[in-house]
Amino acid sequence: MIWFLACAEPLPELVTNPERVTDCTGLDPQLRALCHVQVAAARGRAAEFAAVTDACALYDGRVDAFDELWADECHFRGGEELARAGELEDGLWHCNQAGRFRKFCFTHAAWQVPPTEDPLADWENWAAPFGEREVETIRARWWFNRYFGTGSAAAPVDDSPHARGAWALEAVRLCSGDLACARGGWAMTLAGEPLPPERRLGRYDLPFEVAGDDEAPTVPTFGGGQRYVGADLAEDIDIALLEGAYFRESVGAGAFVPYLSDPRPRVRWTALQRYRTLPSEGAEATLRAMAEDPDPVARALVADALAYRTWEGKKNLPGLKKARPGP
Repeated sequence: MIWFLACAEPLPELVTNPERVTDCTGLDPQLRALCHVQVAAARGRAAEFAAVTDACALYDGRVDAFDELWADECHFRGGEELARAGELEDGLWHCNQAGRFRKFCFTHAAWQVPPTEDPLADWENWAAPFGEREVETIRARWWFNRYFGTGSAAAPVDDSPHARGAWALEAVRLCSGDLACARGGWAMTLAGEPLPPERRLGRYDLPFEVAGDDEAPTVPTFGGGQRYVGADLAEDIDIALLEGAYFRESVGAGAFVPYLSDPRPRVRWTALQRYRTLPSEGAEATLRAMAEDPDPVARALVADALAYRTWEGKKNLPGLKKARPGP
């Protein structure tokens, strides 16, 4: 139930478009709580921080589990809607109060920011109250907006995987999915037609944990995804480009095949994670040939793919879909 509330579409109307907490007066406790969440969302869309705070205040005493749940949900909905309205800092303040939904609220808020806006360039000045992983999510969004769809992909001067990941998305796009072309773009500025803001989207997957890869560092990417960080610059560029290829929906499984035998584990894992989810006539044979791979991470990914035929759009084993822990 909790997961449904946090990730569902806006809750159904219980009264006619409640706009203020006074609209919720007289409802029984459960309906009143839902009404307050609706008000928080509505005032968030209107960029009214104080009104969102007022809507959630009734449940901030955390007297019992009921109040705690609805306080968390209220701050979650208000926070993500404030971010959508362009008030990211205010939205993140509410996300920080969202308890069990805090992590998801930060992710939702970051990716609600319009792709042409700067989601807080001075993040170093306001990040202190937030956790490292939450700040990384905002940095990933900031770099995404700096690159993807802009029509320009110069290698970033910032030495961070967030910057390289965003650069790779645009480099792959400007090269129409050609990874060799995109890799060559690290030494030059790639340029082309910008992408309309409403089309600055792509294919991505939610993170999952595989036994044996827990020591490999990761960094947040588009929409709540994660990618491995390479052991050195060259490796990280290659991983970022593979993720950029996956993000481009016209790129097929064949683009990842050459990397399935790469000697660098994180590159192989990335290629295998992406390859196994894409339709391909040769997918089953290729994966069966890797079933006895000496690498336990590769074996786990292959076993899951074969068991659930993930290249046909089937779901992964539940054990592989749990989110990776933070760094």
